[in-house]
Amino acid sequence: ALPIFGQVAGSRLVDNATSIIALRRPYLWSAEKAAGTITLTGVVPSEASRAQVVGRARQVSQGADVVDRLELARGAPDGFAEACAVLLRQLARLEQGSAVLSDLKMSLQGIANTAEVISSVEQAMAAPPAGFSAGEIVIKPPRVSPYLFEATRDPSGLGLSGHVPNETTRTAFVTLARQAMPDLAITDRMTLAEGAPSGYEAMTGFALAQLARLSSGKVSLRDGVLSLRGAAPDGATYAAVTRAVRSGLPAVLASATA
Repeated sequence: ALPIFGQVAGSRLVDNATSIIALRRPYLWSAEKAAGTITLTGVVPSEASRAQVVGRARQVSQGADVVDRLELARGAPDGFAEACAVLLRQLARLEQGSAVLSDLKMSLQGIANTAEVISSVEQAMAAPPAGFSAGEIVIKPPRVSPYLFEATRDPSGLGLSGHVPNETTRTAFVTLARQAMPDLAITDRMTLAEGAPSGYEAMTGFALAQLARLSSGKVSLRDGVLSLRGAAPDGATYAAVTRAVRSGLPAVLASATA
């Protein structure tokens, strides 16, 4: 086109200001969700693709603000927009986190409040779009402090509440409770959380064993401190439980009251 334009009558100067957008390797795109905002960074292949990705972010944002810091670059893999959409859809389900698309590898890290969300997101990321692969997928529950466990025994049954670090530990605690108090109906209200102290399962096992010896009562763990209140069926049991709590604590327990 430029040689032709130069032949036009009256044309004396041709200024070529056109350029080709840069080629990126690796082709990197990311989204971060934090403090009620989804921030998009990295590259997209065109303005149309930018509009598509930003639009999808707003569609799944659940009220979060969307900040566009994307740049144009060549080198996007086939299926780029679909892979971004999958990552944005799963990121939106997390309380906070980050999603990264590096060439054909899809990674997601973040925090979710329930086991159901963690499991569902992990399953979705295990089946990426055709041609793409799953990178690092790490979804964790929130970190809490103090870290709590409570078990309450009364005529209606046994109630478990507080925190567990994962579903394996939840199952272990319910099993321990059922073995210690097989005749009681168990209600599980425990929630997932990071931050369990070292020896948490040993602490809980000891706590449940002592509660099982009472007719009714409540045992609680607050980080490394145990508290036990309740009614013993007889004087011998009262003495045995008191002795265990005051002098037979597992090494992982810092202190106890009964």
